[in-house]
Amino acid sequence: ALISVTPEINNCPGNPQNFMIIVKPSPIVNQPGNQALCDRSLTSPITFTATITGSSFTWTNSNPSIGLEASGNGNIASFIALNNSDTAIIALINVTASSNGCTGPVNSAIITVNPTPSIVAGNSSIVCLGRAVQLSATGGDQYSWTPADRLSCVTCANPVATPIDTIKYIVKGTSAAGCFAYDSVLLNVIKPSRMAIAP
Repeated sequence: ALISVTPEINNCPGNPQNFMIIVKPSPIVNQPGNQALCDRSLTSPITFTATITGSSFTWTNSNPSIGLEASGNGNIASFIALNNSDTAIIALINVTASSNGCTGPVNSAIITVNPTPSIVAGNSSIVCLGRAVQLSATGGDQYSWTPADRLSCVTCANPVATPIDTIKYIVKGTSAAGCFAYDSVLLNVIKPSRMAIAP
């Protein structure tokens, strides 16, 4: 806006003076996407954009324990997300954009890092040939057993095994968040010995 000011005294005007008021727009960060992933997974890179092309960005991270520094400038590159606890941890990423000396409002994104489930397949054991043994997995919401040989089911927590040879069963346990881990159990099958009788 052009402002013109003319001084006056005793009805005598002076020379007008002009000055300009320029109101610069503040850049607004476009909403970055939230992310939810498992411990030790690679995050997607976060590329910030704003309503003004060429804006610069400054961000802060509320929870550096996820594997990302507490603050930085520019975009956020992919990194290995970490969660050494047994519950989900959340980091709030606050970002602002600046352009032509003006800084816009804060916008935020959330990174949730879910823990790796602690899957336990039970203790290895000795089994007599012809005997059944019930396996038991804990720590997950869904299970998948391999190999399927002589198991009553492969997607339940407690299948019954009737092995005829020593075998190792591996179970994959998956949490409600989609994170998974493995454990195994060895069944050592004891076969009856044959007695030879001399004539």
